[in-house]
Parts: sequence; C-alpha cells; structure tokens
Amino acid sequence: MWYAYQIPSMAHLFSIVILHLQDILRGGGYWLIGLVSVLEALPLVGTIIPGHTIVIFGGFFAHLGFLNVYLVAFWATVGAIGGDVIGYALGRKYGMKLVTDWSQYFLIKQQNIDKAREALNNHSGKAILLGRFNPIARVFMPFLAGASGMGIKRFWIFDSIAAIIWAVSSVALGYLFGASYQLIAHVIGKFTTVGIILAILIVASYYFINKRRHIFKKHDFHILITCIISLYFFFKTVQDVVVLHPFMVDFDVAVNLLMSNHVVPFFVTLAAIISNVLSPATLGLIAIGIAAWWIYKKHWHNVYIFLAAYPTGLLFGYLFKIVFARPRPVDGLIPELSFSFPSTHALAATLFFTLIVYFFAHRMKSLYTRELFILGNVVLVVLVCASRVYLNVHWFSDVIAGMMFGLFWATFSILTIRYLEGLTRGRGAKKIR
Repeated sequence: MWYAYQIPSMAHLFSIVILHLQDILRGGGYWLIGLVSVLEALPLVGTIIPGHTIVIFGGFFAHLGFLNVYLVAFWATVGAIGGDVIGYALGRKYGMKLVTDWSQYFLIKQQNIDKAREALNNHSGKAILLGRFNPIARVFMPFLAGASGMGIKRFWIFDSIAAIIWAVSSVALGYLFGASYQLIAHVIGKFTTVGIILAILIVASYYFINKRRHIFKKHDFHILITCIISLYFFFKTVQDVVVLHPFMVDFDVAVNLLMSNHVVPFFVTLAAIISNVLSPATLGLIAIGIAAWWIYKKHWHNVYIFLAAYPTGLLFGYLFKIVFARPRPVDGLIPELSFSFPSTHALAATLFFTLIVYFFAHRMKSLYTRELFILGNVVLVVLVCASRVYLNVHWFSDVIAGMMFGLFWATFSILTIRYLEGLTRGRGAKKIR
C-alpha cells in the first residue's frame, strides 16, 4: 500500500525542512527581528510593517529551540529604540510637513494623527509609554515627540522603558504561545494545530480590518466561515497523510476496492470524459476566456479575483503533490504519472465553480433559478471528484483535500481582493458584482 512507502519519504522531507529552517532562523532571525522592529517604529513606513507579529513569532520559535529567547528580546529592544530615535530625529528635522505630505499614500487617517498629538501634548511621558503598545500610535509618537520639541533626555527615558516592556512582553507572549502549540499539537497533531492557528489569524484579521475600515459586507461573513472551515478540514487531511496510522486508511482502501469490483466499461468511458472535459487545463482555458471578456467590459473586481485565485490555487496544488509525494492507487484505469495528494482535478473544479457561483448567482432574480444554478455547479464538482475516484487514480481522501483547499483558496482570494480594493479606495470595496 502507498502508506508503507510514504512515511520514510515524508519523515526525510520534513527533517530536511526543519534543518534548513533552523539554519535560516539562527543565521538571520535576530537580524530580521531587529530590522522589522526598527522599520515598524518609523513614520509612514511603519504602518505597513508587521514588526510586532514577527517579534511575537520570534518568541514562538525561541520556545521551539530555534532561537535564544534572551537574544530575541535584546534585538527586539535595540530595534525598537533605534527606530524610535530615527523617528524622533525625523520629527525634529522635518516637523509635521513630512506626515501631511505623504500620509495619503500610506492610507493614514488625519484623526489618528490628531489623537496622538493631543495625547502627547497633555501627557507626554504617558503617551510615549502607552503609544508603544498601540499599533497606530507606535508609528507616530516618536516622530510627533520630535516635531513638538520634546526634550531628548525625557524622550530617551520614557522611550527606553516603553521599548523594553514592549519587547519583553511580546517575546513572552510568543514564548507562551509556543508552549501552548506544543501541548495542543501533541494531542491533535501539528498540521491540524497549524490549520487552527491560521484560521484564528484569518478571523482576527477580518475582525481587526473591519473594525478599523469597514471594508467587508454582511454577506462576506458567510464567506469567512466557509474559508476557515475548509482550511481546517484541509489541514486535517494533511495531518492524515503524514501520520503513521492514518484515520482514513481503511475508508480509502474500502472505496478503492469497491470501485475495482464494480468496473463497468460504459461508466469508465463516462468518467474519463468527465475527467478530461472538466480537467484543470480545460477549466483554465475557460477561465482565460471569461477573464478576457471581463477585461473588455472593465469588470476589474472579477478579473482580480480570478487571476488571484485560479492559477495560484493550481500552483499550490502541484506543489503539494511534490511535497507530500503520495503514490496513486496501483489499479488506476487510466494512466497518471504525477503524485496523488491532493487531487488537482477536485481542487480546480471546486475553485472554478465556486467562483462561478460567486460571480453569477447573485445576478439571478429568481430564487428558483439561483438555487438551481448553485445546485448545478455543485453537481459538476461532485461529478469531477467521483470520476477521479471511480477511475482509481485517486484515493478518496485526495479528492476531499482537493475540494477543501479549492474552497478555501476561492473564499480567501475573494476576501483578500475585497481588502485590497478597500485600501486602494480608502473605503469599502466598490460594488462591481
């Protein structure tokens, strides 16, 4: 069976990945932490640098043994102070003109700057301390301190205290997160835990973005739910691929034997036709045609989502095949040379028809017509998945993984494009659909 050959190759693969990860982190991890801590503290630029997140992950990797926790805290502190000093110096030299001239290009609201200035004028020391823990104020407070003429000694004292507390607490948070990760991963598996963590990050990002910018609409919440559920189940199937005793092995084998014992020439031909007509390449050509029409009609929202979702989703699917290297069933009814996990036919069909539903279902005024249209697209996805299993070129869990990743990537792409459109317009995404 494929499981007998899979485990050694996967163990070897992940040992190589972990080895290189350790080398990369130990060689450049401290410099990266220091650099992003500097950049995040700079006016304007700091609004787009995820320095705080990287420092927290530094603590996380420190608990896993890849980094030294004390060096992580040291470089985070040095970087934070260095960035604040640069911001202070820029404020002394250029004043508010630098921010007012460039704020529009970095999507900075004037009201946030005004609040930071007010806090600094009323309680300068307290503003420096508390501002370090506010993602918006952290970018402007040192700059505003310099622009307002705050004394360098007073700034040094409060800023150094704030930077040390910020760095130590951030690293400690990541370190505790690493401890929780190892505990949970021991119970439910590392990949399942990664899936849960990513789902939590997506939900938190959605909430944070919508609270600040109100980009997403009410119906986008249903897209978010679909996104995180499909992400979880995809990582659940990935976890099943890499463990020694997969929970779906019996079901995979049972379905494979069932298909082998019920081979009917007519259904084999039908399955092969479905598999070829609705292949990733064919759907890709159709997608190009649809995208070309939308470009002609200047429906850029739809074009961006299709371009962001379909080719990149397929690319991930082929990369997963190489990484996991799961052999196909030996009794396939048509020749297939690539690896088995996940099914790119299932991934492409789910991705394509999910987007088709998203683009066109809302245009149908009749509820009956809309529901029938959605059902028809679901049936096409099921037919593609069933054809791959019936032809014995995939295990059942392969098509489940392909469907789950296709659904995740489609919904994630929709939310991402909505977010980027909201940023570029400075408001919610324009209703192009």
